[in-house]
Amino acid sequence: MSILRAGDSFTEDTMIKYSERALTPASDEDRLVRIEADGKLHPAFTKHFDVGDGSDGALDTSGASVNVDLAFSPVVELNYSSMNVATNNLTFTNPHANGSIVIINCQGNSTISATIDLTEIGATAATNGTSIIIPGGEGAGLNGNPGVNNGSDGAGVAGGAQLSQNYTKEQFKAVYGYIHVAPGAGSGNGGAGYADSGTDTAGGAGARGGGALILRCGGTFTFTGTIDVSGTNGTNAADALGGVDSAAAGGGGGGSAAGMVVILCAFLGTNTGTIDSSGGDGGDGGNTSVTSGSVTGDDNSGAGGSGAGSYASAGADSNSSAGAAPSSPSDAVGAGAGGAGGHGSNCRGSGATGTGATGSLGGPSDGGIILTVT
Repeated sequence: MSILRAGDSFTEDTMIKYSERALTPASDEDRLVRIEADGKLHPAFTKHFDVGDGSDGALDTSGASVNVDLAFSPVVELNYSSMNVATNNLTFTNPHANGSIVIINCQGNSTISATIDLTEIGATAATNGTSIIIPGGEGAGLNGNPGVNNGSDGAGVAGGAQLSQNYTKEQFKAVYGYIHVAPGAGSGNGGAGYADSGTDTAGGAGARGGGALILRCGGTFTFTGTIDVSGTNGTNAADALGGVDSAAAGGGGGGSAAGMVVILCAFLGTNTGTIDSSGGDGGDGGNTSVTSGSVTGDDNSGAGGSGAGSYASAGADSNSSAGAAPSSPSDAVGAGAGGAGGHGSNCRGSGATGTGATGSLGGPSDGGIILTVT
């Protein structure tokens, strides 16, 4: 350890900037830190958060898009020396069944002018999004009930629960050293229709949630592009057309929930980019028609799948009435939550038709959290 004394002088070899540090930390023993050209110490010397070891090198998508294989892991950590997501996108594949959390550490500057795409990196349909803190996960939408033989139309189901263990933006800013994010939960599948002497169809599929991102930048973070962790729309149910005697369609799949984004940086440059954390819309219930036959037989339609719950809101409920609005009394849900699938339609008798209910809208985006940590 060096001790400063009055009258001591130091050379370029004994006083270093961040860029002048040795390849091995032991070689820098007894060397002193000096300020950069901007008149400040480099943040890596006084950092409040980890920016990794740079072992994955410099990330640059300007020549071609870059895809990261998550290998079905729940948490994947990447360590870049610098980041330039420009012209082409940074994408991800093969997430964990309960969704993946991607941690990107960047020692130097990070520029995002294209898109970091984490859509469909969350939990699969009707599956909880699992965070590090909640091993079992929360938020999954429920599968809509099918139409029942000699019974009734499928019953609606409640929306996925709001996540209970998460920080609001205000809380996070007060305790930024503790980061809790979770990938978006999957939404419910629509229930199938049942027509014992006519035509019926399966329900629409639920959707996969958005992934979660923690990005830690040791230099200047410049953001003019997009980070997309939005939920995905549920699939519309197939129509049950041309039935004899009766027809019953399935319900639409619910919309999935968005993931979460937290960005920590030493310096914040231009910040005009967009973080899309909107929830997915519910799919529509199937339409029906009967071309011939009598008014006979069961024609029991399926309920829509419910929306997945997010960090801000429970997901939308699906409705139990064929052809009715997919949730009651309102289809409005909070930020990032999924909408419900519409109930399928049913009809019987020659010339009869039915129209499936429209799925409800997912919750709006409220962005993510970007903090300058000095």
